Amino acid sequence: MIKRYQRTAIPQYLIVGIILLALMGLGFLSKFMMENLSFMDYFAIPWAAGRAWLLEGQNPYTSDVRPLADEAIRISGFLGILPETSGLIHPMINLLFFLPFSLVPYSISRILWVVLLGLSVFLTANLSLKLVGKWTGWGSKFALLLFSFAWFPAVFSILTGDLNPLVILLIVLSVHFIQIEQDTAAGFLLAAVFGSAPITLIPLLFVIIWSISRKRWSIIVAIFSGLAFLITVTVLMFSSWPMDWLRVVLTEFSNWEGMQTPLSQIAAFLPGIERFLSLALHGIIGLYLLVILITSARRREKEFSWLLCTVLVIAYLFYPTNQLSAIVLLIPAIILVVKVLGERWRLIGKLFSWIVLILIAGVPWILVSPEIYFTENHALPILQIIFPLVILIGLVWVRWWAIKFPHLLYRND
Repeated sequence: MIKRYQRTAIPQYLIVGIILLALMGLGFLSKFMMENLSFMDYFAIPWAAGRAWLLEGQNPYTSDVRPLADEAIRISGFLGILPETSGLIHPMINLLFFLPFSLVPYSISRILWVVLLGLSVFLTANLSLKLVGKWTGWGSKFALLLFSFAWFPAVFSILTGDLNPLVILLIVLSVHFIQIEQDTAAGFLLAAVFGSAPITLIPLLFVIIWSISRKRWSIIVAIFSGLAFLITVTVLMFSSWPMDWLRVVLTEFSNWEGMQTPLSQIAAFLPGIERFLSLALHGIIGLYLLVILITSARRREKEFSWLLCTVLVIAYLFYPTNQLSAIVLLIPAIILVVKVLGERWRLIGKLFSWIVLILIAGVPWILVSPEIYFTENHALPILQIIFPLVILIGLVWVRWWAIKFPHLLYRND
């Protein structure tokens, strides 16, 4: 007799149990930290805006949601501090991510949101391992996953409730779907994160150009049809949101002083030629991006992971604010560079890559100590300016060595 069901191996249940325990532990840890550490809360206003809209029928883009968010934080006992905005600055497409949590009381939904962001960072690192190709050694994999989760920018973005880790996960997940030829799902995911254009615009442009060059038309159709669906549905639900959101954005960003890309921060070190140097740096990196986009049409499939990592680093360099959470974009590129270092020089390379990884993980905590705070962005020029350029140089080196030894960038079949 043929057995209809097969017995599942015990280690699979063990892994599921460990994951559930880890998520529960993260929830309890986040509750403890939010009750004992002051932190900037980027979640409270979207939560309050969604709650006021769904339960009370109020306009989510009015300034009335800020007092509601303040009151929710006070009742919860958490030490959250609201950002200096008059109200909701997310487009309605992004607010959809927060709506399920808006139906739950703040103290519970805030913990669930932290767990979701923590899971997002973990999955981003795990998918990045698959993105860069075959990887041997569970020890190295575990170390990279632990590094990604314990890295100060990741911890900062998780605790403060920034949406960026979730957006970055969906970008990397869409690329994974492209690699396994699930084009429709990839396109829909990219459409879902279009509301975070400062992060997603450059990767989205790259995927569109690459898809056209490969005649993967289903990706293009899914992106634009998904975007049309989201805009149509949100306008039907709340017809005035585009104008209300645009009014809030123009009010909050009436001057360009707060719009500082990492490249602009580099130029600020030389005030005498700051404007010229900023334009020159943006022009040089923009030209490099243009070359990558144009030449991606004739790149080999095996170079896709390198192209994507490079595009993500450039997307960070063009990110218009100094949010620490945006540095999570660099995780795939960091993993790729560390992997190639280990494979290039064998034992010495692996030792060197471990040293590099320890420095990347430990230096940010050293830079912010002894006064580690989460109430505002830390000014960390080494991490926010120099480090991305070093990673970009590392990717150029990876590209040179991958041409000579192309087996490094094989797709993870």
